[in-house]
Amino acid sequence: MVIGAVCREYGVDAHADRTAVIARVLTDRPITPDDVLKYDDPTAAGQDVAKQLGLGDESEEAGVRKGIRLVWRISKLFGGLGEVFEERPRGSLGARFIGKLPGVGVVGGFFDERKGIRKAAYEAADLLTNSTFRVKPT
Repeated sequence: MVIGAVCREYGVDAHADRTAVIARVLTDRPITPDDVLKYDDPTAAGQDVAKQLGLGDESEEAGVRKGIRLVWRISKLFGGLGEVFEERPRGSLGARFIGKLPGVGVVGGFFDERKGIRKAAYEAADLLTNSTFRVKPT
């Protein structure tokens, strides 16, 4: 929500532009508004997911073998999600350490998240003010 608020402050109103900024800050990957628009169409997104999962391949494989391969591909996709979400802005190491302790972990977690939100807001503002991200006029 904070990144979306920063985008609004800088006049970024287009859905694709805001989503690209949020994705860049949270995942630290070079996602452009064109990438967002490409997956804004549900049929195109569904076709891409089906291609990644190997659905629609009309091969001679038996049903059980095809099912096992599908479960394997889905598990690989879900296994990679942890890495994506761990790249989000985080607080200091001290706050994360205190967050792991029983009893006082809530306090450490609070300061960890607070610092992470601040970092995300500053990173979004920096992204929108310098030339690394060009927002298309609407």
